[in-house]
Amino acid sequence: LDFNERADSVEYILEFLARVESLAPTAFARAAYIEQPTARDLKAHPENRMHRAAAIKPVVIDESLTDRESYELAKEQGYSGVALKSCKGQSQALLMGALAQAVTAAADADARRGEAEARAQDAAAQVDLWRQRAEAAREALGKQRSELESVTGRISKGEAERLRLEARVGELEEQADKAGRRLEEQRAVIVEVRPMLERLDADNQRLTRLLGEARARGRVDVQELLKRAELLRRLERLAAATAAD
Repeated sequence: LDFNERADSVEYILEFLARVESLAPTAFARAAYIEQPTARDLKAHPENRMHRAAAIKPVVIDESLTDRESYELAKEQGYSGVALKSCKGQSQALLMGALAQAVTAAADADARRGEAEARAQDAAAQVDLWRQRAEAAREALGKQRSELESVTGRISKGEAERLRLEARVGELEEQADKAGRRLEEQRAVIVEVRPMLERLDADNQRLTRLLGEARARGRVDVQELLKRAELLRRLERLAAATAAD
């Protein structure tokens, strides 16, 4: 879109672009750039800064391009680039083209440098973040290791206590088995001597009765006394043997 210096201000260009986009969106999409919209004397019109318009469509200078100074001033005022035409002189076109390429290359290099510096800063920030995370993870790992060692120590103590208790339980079970066997033996002895004790008790009752009768008659039978003494000794031996078992 070549205005040939007919636009009197940037606001005019912005309004024009908005109307074209609204009324003819296809034509707006096909427009590649805007050429020389305002007066060619850039120094006389410093208010015509093209930054807002250039953000919508590229804006280039044509008649304003006379030398390097005009090119640099156009870049400062927000123009996107230049329109080079051989009809205005091939040497001039070649010089301005080389200048534009050099400035563009420098700008691209600066942009790439800026992007590289930004990426480097981001990378450094990421490295710092990863370092902090690694340090935090190291501290957490150390704490977990300490807790694990503490738990392991408690488990070891618990295992030792368990083994001690198991050994003690084994001893008690062995003692209980021995006591049970002795009890069974004593029960067997009791079962075995119970008839004998019953007979001895019957004999003792009989001798007691006979001695009572003898005292009543005023006469004591010596043989009966001896039998009673022997019976008592047998009872004492039997009781002692049962207690020893």
